[in-house]
Amino acid sequence: PAGHQMLDDAEQHHQQREHERLVEHRHDQRPVVEAAREAGVTRVVLISSECALGYAQGRFRPKGQFPLHYLPIDENHPDSPTSEYGLSKLLGERLCRGYTEGCGMQTFCLRPSSILLPEDYSHFARIYQDPEAWDNMWSVVDVRDVAAAIHLCLENRTLMHEVFYINSGLMAVETPASEIIRRFFPGITELPEGLDGRKSLISIEKGRRLLGYTPRHLW
Repeated sequence: PAGHQMLDDAEQHHQQREHERLVEHRHDQRPVVEAAREAGVTRVVLISSECALGYAQGRFRPKGQFPLHYLPIDENHPDSPTSEYGLSKLLGERLCRGYTEGCGMQTFCLRPSSILLPEDYSHFARIYQDPEAWDNMWSVVDVRDVAAAIHLCLENRTLMHEVFYINSGLMAVETPASEIIRRFFPGITELPEGLDGRKSLISIEKGRRLLGYTPRHLW
């Protein structure tokens, strides 16, 4: 039927565009890092994404089937991206690690949650208080805190290759963490230690410990 053909065509177009995005991101990242190496740059900061984890923008897989191993999520949690965007970000991180191991370049990969400008706050507060409306793990980060994290990386002289989650440290919904976990992660039967109130389900403790990252602009 014509209706089915239109849907098939739309899906094929979407898949083609997603593939193109993966190719674009992959091709965009290597020339930049290689140009930095050729220019004698010794320290690179890549803006990756929380999407490298695979929970947000998880094509082909309902969120309830995301392979969650534990909470809060941290940089040791296995990644499982299924979207081209998430895959491209993970490839960028692997590329950076390769340059660190291959030529000794310091590489820092930041995984920010949804980045907000100061003028975005009122819109998000009005539209996104329903946890069902979110694609990611209910986390945001102010663009000024992202800039601060970049500065901390550029000032660092001791770390070599590291990945850091960057967010505000709080969930951007009023719903308590315990309720979010009960509704969206029924496999977690006990509230993890420290995840009370609105504390983010994605930990930023590694950034605090190794970089001195402290979000200043809270939701």
